[in-house]
Amino acid sequence: MSAFSSSVQSLYVHVPFCAAKCEYCAFFSELSSGEQMNRFVDALIREMELVAPSLKPRTIFFGGGTPSLLSLAQWRRVLEAMEKVLQQFLGLDDTDYQVHIDVDNFRETRSVRLRALAGQLATLSKDLDKAITIAGMNEFERRVVHRALSDAGDIETDSHGYGTFRKIRLQPN
Repeated sequence: MSAFSSSVQSLYVHVPFCAAKCEYCAFFSELSSGEQMNRFVDALIREMELVAPSLKPRTIFFGGGTPSLLSLAQWRRVLEAMEKVLQQFLGLDDTDYQVHIDVDNFRETRSVRLRALAGQLATLSKDLDKAITIAGMNEFERRVVHRALSDAGDIETDSHGYGTFRKIRLQPN
């Protein structure tokens, strides 16, 4: 067992590819090249398989460079390898971990838009004096809408339905 295994809570994986090299950046990075990125993914997968039995981080963060330069096919290979490692070496099944991907600050951008939408729909619901239902949203999106309207004394929100994409209902008081 590695001497680091009990102390590693978070793991940073540096994806060393950039669309352009910034003058101020001190991180190692290279301009992206398809073949070089494939070799990086191959090496990353081998490294995961080698260190997985001794490292059990609760969080793995991919940074860089620009991780979004990896193709969807390359990310698929990485995530499938991570799933295999989590199941084989750490004894976790797919209910024991979550994968969150945030490329180019997508979550914050989406949050801003959802808060604006929540406000607009709350106003419409009050103007019509009628409940409005927002079609299926994932857990993150529902949480943003509920929080955006939580302090509004004149509108109530609740989630209903089944599965990952439950609906949200806005009801004027």
